[in-house]
Amino acid sequence: MDKLNKLSIAFFLCFLAINVFIFSDIFINFPLLDDFGAIVNFQVDYLKTSGFKETLQLLFSQNNDFRLVVLKLFVLSDYYLIGQINFQHLRLIGFLFFLSTLFFFFKLGKFQLSRFCYFLPVPLLMISFAYAEINGLAMESLSHFVVIFFVITSLYYLFETKHIVLPIILLFFGIFSNGNGLLLVPLGIVGLIITKDYKKLTLWTVFSIVAIIIFFIDYEKGNTPFDASIFKRLAYVFPIYLGGIGGLESIKINQILGILGILLSIYFLIFKKSYQSHITLSALLLFFLGTYLLISSKRQYTDSIALLRGAYLINSVCIFVVFYILFYKIHLKNWNKSKNYKLSNWVFLSILFLTLIYQARNYTKWIQIFGYQKRSIQSVLVMITGNTKQLYLDEGTIHNIPLNMRPGLDTLIKKGIFDNSDVLKTLLVKPMDINHKDILGDFDNKIDIISIDGTQIPDNPYITINAKINGYLKNPSNGLGLICLQNGEKTYYELPLKNDKLFHVKPLKGRDFYFEYMIPKRFLKNNSFEMSFLMFQNRKIYQSKGTQKINWNNQNNTNLTFSKFLNLNIMEPALDTLQKPQFFEAFYNGEKHEIVVHLDTVQNENINYLQFSDTESLNTFQIELTHLKERAEKNLASVIFSQNEAKSFLKNRNGLFKLSLISKKGEEEFKTYPLKSLYYFKFY
Repeated sequence: MDKLNKLSIAFFLCFLAINVFIFSDIFINFPLLDDFGAIVNFQVDYLKTSGFKETLQLLFSQNNDFRLVVLKLFVLSDYYLIGQINFQHLRLIGFLFFLSTLFFFFKLGKFQLSRFCYFLPVPLLMISFAYAEINGLAMESLSHFVVIFFVITSLYYLFETKHIVLPIILLFFGIFSNGNGLLLVPLGIVGLIITKDYKKLTLWTVFSIVAIIIFFIDYEKGNTPFDASIFKRLAYVFPIYLGGIGGLESIKINQILGILGILLSIYFLIFKKSYQSHITLSALLLFFLGTYLLISSKRQYTDSIALLRGAYLINSVCIFVVFYILFYKIHLKNWNKSKNYKLSNWVFLSILFLTLIYQARNYTKWIQIFGYQKRSIQSVLVMITGNTKQLYLDEGTIHNIPLNMRPGLDTLIKKGIFDNSDVLKTLLVKPMDINHKDILGDFDNKIDIISIDGTQIPDNPYITINAKINGYLKNPSNGLGLICLQNGEKTYYELPLKNDKLFHVKPLKGRDFYFEYMIPKRFLKNNSFEMSFLMFQNRKIYQSKGTQKINWNNQNNTNLTFSKFLNLNIMEPALDTLQKPQFFEAFYNGEKHEIVVHLDTVQNENINYLQFSDTESLNTFQIELTHLKERAEKNLASVIFSQNEAKSFLKNRNGLFKLSLISKKGEEEFKTYPLKSLYYFKFY
C-alpha cells in the first residue's frame, strides 16, 4: 500500500472521527418537534394496548402519509432493552444506519483499498453539516436515514447478487421506514425486466403487491389538492430540492445546482444509458429523483426555511454521490486504464478540491445558524418544565405554548419510561462555593437580559432567564456563573452552559452567544434579589459591572378556585390596535394551567376575558380574567383552570388556539386585543 493510499485512509478515519465527535453534541436525550407525535405519543398509546391485535394496529397506524413501523420497532426495542426511551440512542441509531451506506457505495463503485483516494469524495459529500438538523431529530433520523439504508441495500442485493429473499425482506423494511420506500416497487420491477431476470421478477412483484396491500389498508389520504397548480409548484421547487446539496446557502444557488442535477441525470440515464451496465446506481438515481417529485407535489412549501431543511437536503447529497460514482466508473477508471493519467488526475483533484471546499463551507454556515437552532432547542427544554417560551419569532409568529404534547411526556416521566434529568441538567443553575476575594475585577463583555419568566405564578418552581453575551465564544473554555444578593448575603451559582464541540474546532469572535438558565425558587430566601454575572476565564474569575433586580411573587393563593370556560356568544368584537396588552407568562404542571396577561391602563379598569379561537377563527370560547393587584407587577390579570375542565369543555379535541383579550367597560360593546400568542391543548 503506497503512501498516498495510507494517507487517504488515515484522512478518512480522522475526518469520520472528528465529525462524529462534533455531531455527538446533537445526539441529545430529549424529544424535539416531531419526536413528540411520532415517538412520545406512540409510546403512551402502546402502554394502553392490550393484546397482539391492538399492538399490531398501533405499529401500522399512520403518521401523516406514512407508516413508520421500523421507527416504532426501534422505540420498542429501546424500551424493552433498557426499560426506558433514550432519544440519544435513537438519534445515534439513525446516523449509524446512514454511515453504513458508505460500505455499500464503496461496493457499488467497485473502489479498491489500494486506490482508496478515489473513494474520498463520497464521505466528503455524505458526512456533511448541510443536513445536521436531522441528527437532532430522532423521528427524522430514524425515518430519512433508515429508509436510505434499506433502499440502497435492497437494490444492491437485488441486482448485484443472486439473493432474492434478503432484498424482499429489505423491501418491506424500506416501505415501512418512510413513504418514499414505496418507490422500490416500480424500480425493482423495471430493473428486473431490463436485466431479464424473470424468476426474481415474479417473486418481487408478488411480495410487492402484498406490501402495497398492507400499506394501504385503512389508509387515510392527505389533503394535498391535485390540480393544475401542482405543475407550477413542481417547476419551482423541484430544482431547489434537487440542488439541496448547496446546503444552507440560498434558494437561488440550490436552483442552479438543481438544474445541473437535471442535466447530469439526463446525461447518465439517456446519453450514457447507465441503466444497461450500472443498473443499481441508475435505480438509486431514479429513487432520489422520484423522492423529490413526491415531496414537491405533496409539500406546499415555498419559503426558504422549509425548502432548505436538512430532512430534504439529504436526498440531494445522495444524488450527487451517485453522480460521482457513475462518473468514476464511466470515465475516471477508463482514463486510468488507457493510461491517460494527466486528465484523470487533474479531473479527480478538481473534484476532491470542490468536495473539500463544500465540506468547509457547510461547516462555516452551520456555525452561523447553530446559535438560532440551539435557542430553539433551549426553548423546547424550558417548555418541558411547563414554562412558556417564545418560539418562531423570526417567522413572524410567537408561540407561547406550555409544551406541545406535554401531557404525553408527563405520562412517560411518571412511569419512569423517560428520564428528564438530562433536561434539568442543561437548564438549572448549580450552587458553588466561591471566595469573593478570588474575584479579580470586572469583565468587559456586555450582557443583555432578553426575558425573565416565572416571576408571577407561585406554582412555577423556576425563574427562567434568557440573555445574550457578546464575545463569549472567542474562548470555548469560558464559563459563566451567577451572584444572587439577598439581605446583604451573596450566593454563587454555576450556569449550565455546555461548551459545544463545534466551537472548540473553530472559536467565534465578535458573535453574540445566547443562553438560558433556570433558578429554582427554593434557592431564594425572599421575593426580591439582585443578580449579577461571573465569568470563569483561564482559571480566573471576573464579575459583571451591573446588577439586575428581580422581584417575584411567592404568595400562594390559599383560596384557589378554578375558572370555567364560557361561550359568551357575542358578536365579533371591534378590533382595537392602539392598546396593546401582552401575554405575560404561563405555567402548566400537568393538572392545571395558569396564564398571566399584562393589561394596558385602559383594560385594567374593565371586565376582561381571555378568548381562545381555533386557528381558522371559526370557533371561540372565553374565560374570565382576575386582576392581580397584590402581585409584584402592576396591571396584571390571570386565570387558573384545570386540565380536566379544558378536556371536558373541548370534548377531548386537541388543538392550537389563538389568544386574544376581549374587554369592555360597563355597558359598552366588547373590544378585542390580539395577544400574538398561541396555546396548545393535548388530551389523552
